[in-house]
Amino acid sequence: MSADHPFAAYHRAGGTARAEVAIATAPLTHYIQEAYHELDPADEEAPIFRDDLEHTVEPLLRRGFRNTIILAAGGYNPPHYGHAELLTHVLHHGGEDLNIIAAIMIPIDDTNLKRKFGIAENPIILPKSLRVSLCRNSPLIPNNVWVYDQPETEWHAFRSRLEASITSSGFTVNFMTVVGPDHISIASVHSPARWSCSETIVSDACRPADFVAGHHKNLVRITACTDWHRLKNPNLGKIRRLIEDKAARRFNDALVIGSVSHAVKGVPELTIRFVPWTEGQRKPNVSSTDMRKLIVSCDATELGSTKGLAGKALCHEELVQWILRELPERAKMSAVPVKGESTAVHEW
Repeated sequence: MSADHPFAAYHRAGGTARAEVAIATAPLTHYIQEAYHELDPADEEAPIFRDDLEHTVEPLLRRGFRNTIILAAGGYNPPHYGHAELLTHVLHHGGEDLNIIAAIMIPIDDTNLKRKFGIAENPIILPKSLRVSLCRNSPLIPNNVWVYDQPETEWHAFRSRLEASITSSGFTVNFMTVVGPDHISIASVHSPARWSCSETIVSDACRPADFVAGHHKNLVRITACTDWHRLKNPNLGKIRRLIEDKAARRFNDALVIGSVSHAVKGVPELTIRFVPWTEGQRKPNVSSTDMRKLIVSCDATELGSTKGLAGKALCHEELVQWILRELPERAKMSAVPVKGESTAVHEW
């Protein structure tokens, strides 16, 4: 054990005894619990990452490497299979140069969801506590994903504590956002600045992207961005060591392509990384809007079937029970935003 951190250990890459490939590691769980405790002292020992499924991999920080945590912020109103597919694909294939160790899902607050619906009367807004529960309880969400359940106003202070604690132990940590292709398109670009990030990952794992042509062979240039270019690994030897050290969770790297935006007045410079879907045919495209339309239109006998939310919404049984109990007048509710007030808060 290392003397400078109670959770640090030395893992020898590939089983070799050579000292130069020893990598100091520490579990991310400890740092999240420490930072979260200041938000909710009653939950000091609250579980962070699930350990009840097979092949659980403890998210480990590694000295000498970039450690990336991706932020998946959105409405999740409700969360669906596409969210799980996107997170799983990016966590596995985002690129070993990033060393993505975990993701944090951030369901936005109820008040921001209400703003998104504009002047729609009686909109379908699932309470944040339910959206958090559906994400946490779904077996489709990877084990190295944690769901943040506190108010958005507390996020930046929480992240600052987390980042400071990690860096003070000698590790490097980076945060970047992940979005679906509805937020990165030919005509518009999602800005991760709201979450204090300058990098974002987009993938067509959950739905087609309008900037993709010819099975990823040709990518259309995005407005205000440079042309797409293939990323080159800066240090293949170092990355090879990392892959060997993570042999228990070795993945095949997908094609990774990046784009850097031009300096546009009022828009911070950002880097976009595209991680193409390479796993064959996609599952049917679903969205939270589609789910809400089903909530409005399906009768009680079909809501929990494949004609309704089954096979589409995460933890659909828990969701259906809540709907039948809390939304007796759902047929009269609004499933989509109505223009009027600001609808700038996007859901994912």
